[in-house]
Amino acid sequence: MAIQDARGGAIYNSLSGEDALVNLTGLSNVVLADVTQVGVIGSTNKDTFVGLGSFTEAEFLLNVSAAATDVGDTLDVFIDSSNDNGATFINIAHFTQVLGNGGAKKEVAICMRAAAALIAVTSDVAAGGVPRAFVGDAVRVRYAVVDAGAANASFAFKVTASFKR
Repeated sequence: MAIQDARGGAIYNSLSGEDALVNLTGLSNVVLADVTQVGVIGSTNKDTFVGLGSFTEAEFLLNVSAAATDVGDTLDVFIDSSNDNGATFINIAHFTQVLGNGGAKKEVAICMRAAAALIAVTSDVAAGGVPRAFVGDAVRVRYAVVDAGAANASFAFKVTASFKR
């Protein structure tokens, strides 16, 4: 099993035994995004990781290492997943909004496949809301920065994930 980014490059390969992070129970500490953002960005999608296969649980850790500008600056970080290998995505988690003067923080979102569920997916999960019961075969990080007006919004964050069978 190989996990690939959207460009087709292998990230982890359990068949070759080259990466100890891949084992019989899942993947751990996969870096999905490592971002330092200064200035107004709007919304951005990071790399898509495809080929995740049949994982039943995913744990996503948002680690904000810097948020030290205006209180009105905001950062929203989303986790999107796909069950068609990245062709279409639904939002499965939306971390609590980070304020520009909020400083360092960590937050975890845990998503598990539901045994049977009908889930409305036409909009994003509310900020800090309960993650959706869905784990697809592809995942990406999406984020949005809003500047309060001084054009100096500055955030540094990393999103890592662990996937369990």
